[in-house]
Amino acid sequence: MKSSNIIKLIIIAAMVIILLSVILRINGKESPGKNRSPSVKIIVATDLHYIASDLTDHGEYFQNMLDNGDGKIIHYIVEITDAFIEEMLKETPDALILTGDTTFNGAKRSHIELAEKLKRLTDEGITVLALPGNHDLYSSNAASFSGDSFEFVENTDSESFESIYRDFGYGDALASDKYSSSYIYQLTDDLRILLVDVNTKQAPGWITQKTLEWVEDQLIQAAEDEVKVIAASHQTVLEHSSQFSFGFVMGNNEDLLALYERYGVIMNLSGHMHIQHISQSKNGFTEIVTSALSVTPVQYGVIELNEREINYHTRATDLSSVRFEGNDENFPYRYFWNLSYEKVYGQIEDETDAPSLAEFFADVNTAYFTGTVDSIDWDDPRAARWKEMDLFVSRYFSSIEEERGTNHNTLSISFE
Repeated sequence: MKSSNIIKLIIIAAMVIILLSVILRINGKESPGKNRSPSVKIIVATDLHYIASDLTDHGEYFQNMLDNGDGKIIHYIVEITDAFIEEMLKETPDALILTGDTTFNGAKRSHIELAEKLKRLTDEGITVLALPGNHDLYSSNAASFSGDSFEFVENTDSESFESIYRDFGYGDALASDKYSSSYIYQLTDDLRILLVDVNTKQAPGWITQKTLEWVEDQLIQAAEDEVKVIAASHQTVLEHSSQFSFGFVMGNNEDLLALYERYGVIMNLSGHMHIQHISQSKNGFTEIVTSALSVTPVQYGVIELNEREINYHTRATDLSSVRFEGNDENFPYRYFWNLSYEKVYGQIEDETDAPSLAEFFADVNTAYFTGTVDSIDWDDPRAARWKEMDLFVSRYFSSIEEERGTNHNTLSISFE
């Protein structure tokens, strides 16, 4: 065959390939998932509650506030954040999702300083996707702390938040909701991350009808494009405890859940509760609440996804670089346990066995927050003693005992 004829055949073949590609694209047969990733690793972290280093001198007022708080180790949050970022640089996930309460009290300076630290990750090619929590926007508690007093400082609104975190999801969003700081991000050819914000000034804690309509539009488009969706929010979509519902579950959650179930969203990732917990709806939709990065055991969630299954497990941040007081490596655990003990002891100090009961409560509370309910010995006589008392703790214990033997730190879901 003449060389000229061979060249013609090659040209014709190339044109046929190009034409076929165009036809497939027009007919919707070539979806964004054509070049499917064999596996994806996503890290989810939440409730960092970062405070800028120049907003506190760790004085008397600040320390008292923490010691009367909920166990967040904000005294070392700068060092913890640095250790976490170093770990992410080693982990090299395809994405790091931060599901809200990135700052301690919504101070704009804290957001800016945290964004400067997160830039180390994006500079190394790691995608970071940020979402605001209830502590991040329109906070009336944004303050600096010095000695035995505080001073109010500039807080952050949604527009400022999206600007500060432009390089962490907002600037490259596939689509954004104009009624909230919600957005959807194309992580891989066949996977999108839907981040839903319910911390608007107009309806704090509630997902509005306009945002629900926007969410449905995104899920319809994802279905048409044949791509999977993982959702994320700060407040929860499901009720994870009968004792912690109001203020933790977002308003209009049932409407959002119905959309997620209708369009086959894989799962929802959330925070807010500071408890490590996994729950499912009656129809089998899964939500994972990852415990706070600012509370023992200072852990985050690791998600590994392929075409067959999705696996989740937690991992404690390596804090060997942090110099806690007394060089106590167990400081995060001890701090949380001691706070749990002191808070409940004051309610029962007249009981003859108060110290022992308070110790048992501290053990149970720490296990519950760390997702290790399976470590609780419910046959311990102190469990029965607590349930005899007409206190909130009695109801709290009963709600936890319903999950006896459960560990909330791992999960596997297979795809059909």
